[in-house]
Amino acid sequence: MFLKSQLRIYFLFFFANRFTEFLEEDDADLEETQDVIERIRKQATRLAQHFCENEKKFNLDEFLSTFRQFCGKVKACQQELETQRQKEETEEKRRKAQEDKVDRRKVCFNPSTKTEDRKIVDNIVDEIRRGKVLRRLSSSEKEQCDGRDVAIPIAADKARFLVQWLVTIVLNLTCCCA
Repeated sequence: MFLKSQLRIYFLFFFANRFTEFLEEDDADLEETQDVIERIRKQATRLAQHFCENEKKFNLDEFLSTFRQFCGKVKACQQELETQRQKEETEEKRRKAQEDKVDRRKVCFNPSTKTEDRKIVDNIVDEIRRGKVLRRLSSSEKEQCDGRDVAIPIAADKARFLVQWLVTIVLNLTCCCA
C-alpha cells in the first residue's frame, strides 16, 4: 500500500509539473495572440480613418473582401489591356504586310513600266513586220563576228513563231503581276 501511495504521489507530481509547463507556454502564446489582435484592431481603426469610414461601423472582414475584389478586377483589367495591346500589334503587323503586298502589286502594275514594256514589244513587232527580225547569236557566231552583236534576218515562218512567243511572254508577264 505504501508503494502504491508513493507511486500516486510521484505520478501526480510528474503530471502536475508537466501540466504546469504546458500552462505556462500556453499563457505566453495567449498573450502573444492578444497582442496581435490588439495590433489588428489598431490597424483596422487606421484603415477606417484613412478611407473616411465610421470607426464604429467599420467591418474589417467586409473591407478586406471588397478590397480583394477590387484587386482582382484591377488584375483582370491589366490582363485585358495586355491582350488588347497584343491584338493591336498583330493588327498593325497584318496591316503593314497588306500595305507591302499592295506596294509590290503597284510596282508590278506601274504605268511607266507597263508602257515601257509595251514600247519594247511594239518595237519588236514593228521590226518583225518590216522583215528585220533579229535573233541573238550563239557564242560561236559571235566569235566569228569579232564579238559584235549582229542582226541576222530569218524566214517569215520563224518570224510568226517569234511573234507568238512574244505574245505568250507578254501574257505571262501580265498574269504574274496580277
